Amino acid sequence: MNILKTLKIVSTLAVLLMATTVSAHVDLTETVPADEAMLMQSPATLKLTFSAPVRMMKLSLIDAEKKAVKFGFAASATAASEFEWPLPTLKEGEYQVSWIVMGQDGHKMTGDYSFMLHGDMKMEAKQPSSHNSHSHSH
Repeated sequence: MNILKTLKIVSTLAVLLMATTVSAHVDLTETVPADEAMLMQSPATLKLTFSAPVRMMKLSLIDAEKKAVKFGFAASATAASEFEWPLPTLKEGEYQVSWIVMGQDGHKMTGDYSFMLHGDMKMEAKQPSSHNSHSHSH
């Protein structure tokens, strides 16, 4: 009887542990600008939305020349699921956003995405072939 009772306790603990691990997984659910977006004008804000509250530890915006764009980021001491910053006017080119967050369980998560800023319509018309390497799935 004791072995059966011990087995029930161990299996119950295993199920609870798996449920905790699954619920601790946090996803990036939305970004502004969107991943792989092709923009015609400079975005006004940078916004990241997560599936659960996290602490934003590091966030960088790197331009096509591999230079960091300053936009007033400061690490967050409080957890939130949505973060937003105003952006300066960006110049044409590709941008890489990289982030590091910490979940409420102390788990560190990292990720990145990119977007491209085209010029005005005249620039777009002059260089139609330069954009063929990008895939679009809508």
